[in-house]
Amino acid sequence: MAKWTAEQLKHIADILMAAAHADGDVQKVEGSAVREVLKGLAGGALSKDLAARIDGFKLAAFDLAGAAAALKLGDAAARKDLLLLVARVTESDDVHDLEESDFIVRVANAIGAAREEYAGLTITLEESVKPPPLPAS
Repeated sequence: MAKWTAEQLKHIADILMAAAHADGDVQKVEGSAVREVLKGLAGGALSKDLAARIDGFKLAAFDLAGAAAALKLGDAAARKDLLLLVARVTESDDVHDLEESDFIVRVANAIGAAREEYAGLTITLEESVKPPPLPAS
């Protein structure tokens, strides 16, 4: 797992809170998952600043491109670590829907991740097309 700076943790907190909102219904378990993830990344405890950032998160003010740019993720391992954290939050309510998969893809695109870096973290809906009828003989 990547080692994150205090500055990066602020932006990760924002991304994870946005992930909790991805399906339009923030469950208590998702908020708890964000806190637990960040506690682990911060060495076991949330700073007052980080806790306040989580509590004050406003989805309408969230800027994914800005948060992604501020992280300055230089390698595939760090990008994959972040995407795994996002997936952990989206799956914390035991439901993973298309909106959550879409959010993971949006984060991946914002941080410059290749498809292989988020393979297995998303679902897609494939439309079945009925083949045309065979010609009569």
